Amino acid sequence: MKKVSVIIPVYNISTYLPQCLDSVLGQTYSDLEVLVIDDGSADGSQKICDNYAAADNRILVIHQENAGAANAKNKGLDLASGAYLTFLDGDDYVDPNWIEKLVNALETNQADLVECSFVREFKDHSEAGNEADYTNQMFSASEYMAQYLDRWTNSLFWNKLFKAELTKDVRFRKERRCIDDEFYTYKITGSAKRIVRIADELYHYRQRRSGAVFSQDKSLQRTDDALEIIEERYKWIESHFPNLRSYVLRHDVSNMHFFARCFPFTKSSMKVFRRISKKYLVECIINHYNSELTKNTLLLFKYRKKQFFKETERRENTAELYE
Repeated sequence: MKKVSVIIPVYNISTYLPQCLDSVLGQTYSDLEVLVIDDGSADGSQKICDNYAAADNRILVIHQENAGAANAKNKGLDLASGAYLTFLDGDDYVDPNWIEKLVNALETNQADLVECSFVREFKDHSEAGNEADYTNQMFSASEYMAQYLDRWTNSLFWNKLFKAELTKDVRFRKERRCIDDEFYTYKITGSAKRIVRIADELYHYRQRRSGAVFSQDKSLQRTDDALEIIEERYKWIESHFPNLRSYVLRHDVSNMHFFARCFPFTKSSMKVFRRISKKYLVECIINHYNSELTKNTLLLFKYRKKQFFKETERRENTAELYE
């Protein structure tokens, strides 16, 4: 039996933390290293962490000043000593056979990474997370990345277990981000030789509208994140999976249209948007991509010159506050 490191970032979630920790300690797979990273909680979460650690020596608690979820997860990655590794958000919980089933699927199929389905937990009801049509499947890295951008669950990091060696040179971005998993997961999945997907709903993903994902005041940061991840990911995939280049470009151009219509922009993010638009148009022309993709990219370039500037003008006062 190989040791599994479970990394749990914690920040002011005292209401949900006991259920999370109980679900981990109650696993049918016993060889666990539970790394609980308390990111400067001030609601009693830190005491809960310490009490659980005192009762079970598989738990190691690290208390640090608040530095953001990405830093907490990186601390866990630095400390992890297991052969396999997984993440669990401190306000979520898992089925008792979560680790056992994931490890069994990984080892039986001689895979590097395994992904399971999940359940969305709302305040008054639960919903299966299988809208992405979870079935038992196996992929090469190239096959998995080919559907990565169209299947949003591929970019999740908390419904996966992987060989720890995949994380050796990969860390979350240290800056405070709204979508820090987007800067991380594709590098892990893209480095795996074999990936397994199982249909079992083993992870319970709690939906909390008060959480950072839904905070309106972070919408401008989300714009910056979205633009940066598009540019960074395109370069990485272009280098590692050149056969997917036109597919990624087509997807990114579509996303850029969506951003221009729906996201708030500052002056600095407008400049990034313009730079990426120009780069993608040049890519289409140089590589002789089909006329439809080139046209859509050109429309994107023209769109931001017309309506985009008018829309941004309306937000000018807000934008200046964030410069």
